[in-house]
Amino acid sequence: DESGIAANPDYNGPVQDGAGPSQVTVKDGARCDTASAFLFRSGALERPNLTVLCHAHVTRLEFDGDRVTGVSYKMGNTDSKLRSPKNRTHFVAAKREVVLSAGAYQTPQILLLSGVGPREHLEEVGIQVVADLPGVGSNLQDHLMAPLNFELAPNANALSPAGIFTLIRELFNYFVFGQGILMLPFVLGMAFFRSGMRPESDGNDLQIHFCPYTVGDEEVAKVNLGYDKAKNPRFDPALIPPVGVLFLPSLVRPYSKGTIRLRTTDPLAPPVIDPHFLEDPRDMAMLKTCYKKCRQIACETSAFKNFIAKEVINPYSKADPESDEYIEQSIREAVVTIYHPAGTTKMGPLDDPMTVVDPASLKVRGFSNLRVADTSVMPNVVSGNTNAPAIVVGEMCVDMIRTSAPLPAARL
Repeated sequence: DESGIAANPDYNGPVQDGAGPSQVTVKDGARCDTASAFLFRSGALERPNLTVLCHAHVTRLEFDGDRVTGVSYKMGNTDSKLRSPKNRTHFVAAKREVVLSAGAYQTPQILLLSGVGPREHLEEVGIQVVADLPGVGSNLQDHLMAPLNFELAPNANALSPAGIFTLIRELFNYFVFGQGILMLPFVLGMAFFRSGMRPESDGNDLQIHFCPYTVGDEEVAKVNLGYDKAKNPRFDPALIPPVGVLFLPSLVRPYSKGTIRLRTTDPLAPPVIDPHFLEDPRDMAMLKTCYKKCRQIACETSAFKNFIAKEVINPYSKADPESDEYIEQSIREAVVTIYHPAGTTKMGPLDDPMTVVDPASLKVRGFSNLRVADTSVMPNVVSGNTNAPAIVVGEMCVDMIRTSAPLPAARL
């Protein structure tokens, strides 16, 4: 409240704006992913009408007029196995429907490889056009974050009798009941608020992820975030305090939009992902607002200021740490994706030439038995984490396939 962000114990409820503990998909004290929930725990793998193929790489869809007749794929868990001359192409026929759920990068890639996409691009690559849908691979949107580390004061590290009691209680709750604070992921708290730079009807456009520790592991930072001290000394793990907290100012309503394109007709080659991050200057302005809000919370609020020793400043920057120049430099050097890509086969009005998917059925325009069920159908990336919304898209697709009316909004 001191920083202008009200407490909100349920940011997935009627009002998203506010701050509260992270809400996550957890079961019995452990992260519960979709495979665990829908395949393993449900017993679905035991059903005779379900076959799950691991390491199957789809190469293209096959068509007969407006129908998908099946899917071609290769088996292999390495590039060398997939490309082996002995590795034949398999085909599975579609008796009824095909549902693409390969994510916002590979769903458009599969469509493009199959001849469904912008005519000009397909002809440029050398793929026969099956359907000229210019929206395939366009409208790529993603969430961005930039780390902001703070070193804790010595008094924040001391275990008082009350602190020891809390630790014992939480260990008991976790190991006996699978409950409590220890079942939460490394992001302990979330906050959602508005920059004031978008229409009020857009809702919140900024998010803060809070982690009660810092990440100083060089390999983790390099593999997951692309931080390499050999390329930029500011990413030297020695600069990260061993005891600290991490704020992640995040942009969740970007204006910038990117593309997914093919580099070749080779179905095993990765697509060209051009996110156009921060191309629109309004995105930088919003992220700077979020960066400043994180500083305010850490250094000025009663919950943090007595426990924060100092902000970790980039010693290689020549700019004044309080200046907009410093903040923008910090963001540009360290901004990373939150891995929430969306929008590359968007649903929308059928009179919009960029619409790929019919929102009433999730079917691809021009095809009677091809649907898409992943975040690529979102016309705009949601203003929060995409795990639960992606599950909802899948659930809605199931509901549509059953030909029943979509679930009422109140039950989602």
